[in-house]
Amino acid sequence: QEKKQKKKMAWWASCGYRSLCLQCVDSDEEEDDASSMCSTDSNSTDIHYVMGDVTHPHASKGDAIIIHCVDDSGRWGRGGLFTALEVRSDEPRKQYELAGKMKDLDVGNVLLFPIDDKQSRLDGQDQLALIVAQQRDKSNNLSGILLSALDEGLKKIYIAARRSKASVHLPRIGQSTKGFNWYGTERLIRKHLASRGIPTFIYYHNRAARNTPQMVTGTRGDDSNRPGDETQVPGPSAPSHSSGSAELPSFMKGVHVFFYNIPASERKRLSRYLITYDGDEEDIMSAEVTHIVAEVENNIHKQELQDLVLQYTEAIPVQKAWLESCFSKQRQVNIIHFLHPLR
Repeated sequence: QEKKQKKKMAWWASCGYRSLCLQCVDSDEEEDDASSMCSTDSNSTDIHYVMGDVTHPHASKGDAIIIHCVDDSGRWGRGGLFTALEVRSDEPRKQYELAGKMKDLDVGNVLLFPIDDKQSRLDGQDQLALIVAQQRDKSNNLSGILLSALDEGLKKIYIAARRSKASVHLPRIGQSTKGFNWYGTERLIRKHLASRGIPTFIYYHNRAARNTPQMVTGTRGDDSNRPGDETQVPGPSAPSHSSGSAELPSFMKGVHVFFYNIPASERKRLSRYLITYDGDEEDIMSAEVTHIVAEVENNIHKQELQDLVLQYTEAIPVQKAWLESCFSKQRQVNIIHFLHPLR
């Protein structure tokens, strides 16, 4: 393996190629970073959910790193974020395809380079981080997002962002790929970036919007939304007409939901709307939970739900139909008809 690597280095040198890949994270450096991380308030460690175009970061000042996941084929894609990045800069396709020719796209690699050649901000540099997180075989079959590769890539990006004091901006990684695991993906983003003090923004793309991002849910204590094009994320039976406001509805603000015995696909759908309308999903049961959204199918479920309510007396046990009714009517509806009868 070492001989093979030396041969590759000699080939790169003869071609004048310089790799843009971030180096592997040194375990000692990672430990130092973890131990030196200052105690930050909740605003600095929350993920910011944003409506807008990730290729134009929600950053008025300071450096920004945009993340995009690619496969190991070296063939630049078409449509979606691939096309949007080409509009923003000539560098993404150029650097990715060059890395492909030079056999520099191992799974877990991260190419990092500036993309300010066509458009730029007055105060701060925008860079693109391409994480090689998918594999394409000889039959052109594409894998889903490999969480192990994403995990490795985000570790490297954390070090780069910390050194340059940059914010990090991501689309909903992998949402159109097979076997998509958003919960696993979001946990990695929170673990390696947001929870370690890196300002982290996840973008919901709005086709009608132009370049100005809108806050979908701010962190607690976030200031007002930016003015710009009107945006709306429809829930079930959401009205199709214009509301005349640039801000998204925030009628679920203050609602913290813990899902109990809800199928993963249903939970993902409900959570997406909950976050869109300024609510929060809690991965673990805690005193912050205001509502337990549950499906009770047998006496065991009923007993476990009773135990949760006894331990967390402020949490209200409701059926998932309560959330669906709130989203449909675009307001928090009375819970009286949606309570679980636990006695």
